[in-house]
Amino acid sequence: MKSWLLLALILLLAAALAGCSQAATEYDPMEGMAVAARAPEKPFEIEIEKEVVREVPVEAVSAMSAVVQDGGMSAASAPTPAPVPAAAVAPAGDFAIPSYQQIQAAVAAQDRIIVRTVGMTLVVSQVSAVVDEIGQVARDLGGWVVASDRSSRHTGFVAIRVPAQVLEDAVRQLRQLAVEVESESSTSQDVTDEYVDSNSRLRSLRATEAALLELLGQSADVESALLVRAELSQVQTEIESLLGRIKYLEQTAAFSLINVDLRLAAQPLAVDAGVDRTFSVGQDGRFRAYFTPPAGIEDFTFTWDFGDGTEPVSGYAYAPTTKPGQKVTATVNHFYGDDRDSPYIVQLEIRGAGPAGVVEGADTLMATVTRVPTIEVFAGESRVVTAGESVAYRGSFTRPEGLRDI
Repeated sequence: MKSWLLLALILLLAAALAGCSQAATEYDPMEGMAVAARAPEKPFEIEIEKEVVREVPVEAVSAMSAVVQDGGMSAASAPTPAPVPAAAVAPAGDFAIPSYQQIQAAVAAQDRIIVRTVGMTLVVSQVSAVVDEIGQVARDLGGWVVASDRSSRHTGFVAIRVPAQVLEDAVRQLRQLAVEVESESSTSQDVTDEYVDSNSRLRSLRATEAALLELLGQSADVESALLVRAELSQVQTEIESLLGRIKYLEQTAAFSLINVDLRLAAQPLAVDAGVDRTFSVGQDGRFRAYFTPPAGIEDFTFTWDFGDGTEPVSGYAYAPTTKPGQKVTATVNHFYGDDRDSPYIVQLEIRGAGPAGVVEGADTLMATVTRVPTIEVFAGESRVVTAGESVAYRGSFTRPEGLRDI
């Protein structure tokens, strides 16, 4: 009896697999959940997250349990969506999150499924206010806020989804919120073949599932039933995985993702890198600069580029001067070993940040390098004297070898 059941199981599975193969070959992608209409005038542009999906709304689609086990990908390696935070979804009444049927209808109306991601970096006058404005843009266009971060005064991040049909309009409105569009990128991926293939494989697995269920009902003993049930469980797991992937593709077909990085626009900073300098070949040059930041700016970084092809030198140390509000950078030494491309353009950039915002400033000077020896002169530190006071001055200098009359 057991041998008869096992033989029947093998024959029935072989017939089911043959039927699956035929279904995969003859499957019309225009049926069921596949593409049901043609729109040749314009490809449908959509997007997909780069790595991890964080926000698929439960009202729109079910969570994707795993990626289809095809092409070397396994369920363990598939990206899994996390629940959307309550704060990331607009309150009821602002807009209606589309239903799964609406998403299917939007996908069905397309010829090709182009998955698209847009990334932008915007320089703005106020980070927190622009975060709110970007969310409003998404809601006005029928989308929602995926995630946002405004924990810093000077930087921020917003991710939104908008209907794919209005993606270009959304990007145009976001540009208008910026003082400067620092960068903008768009990536596209055609997933039409994967979508159609997934539906074909789903139909095949459904046929196999039906055959196994029929065989399970005919099992005459526990051992045969357990064998059939184990095979049935594996097939049903693959079906759930495919359903999740199909719904995921349909959700990204209907809505495009825009990731927006925000950076606070900097205020101008007056910087004085000093007068033009002359150095002998092999001489160790010393550089420092003066700057006067506005109140409320506490942290500074500066970068010297000495123009001779060497790596720029950065630092953050500074000190106050005798002039109220003025500061001076720490001294930086640089060695010029060649005069063939002299004079060199020395560039200095200083950036500061604090509760008052962000400041940026720059200055340049010319560094002339010569093989004629130079005399290093030191006239002393800055000093404050009283009017009418008699003051003595003296300086020091180095005398290059071979020079007598100074």
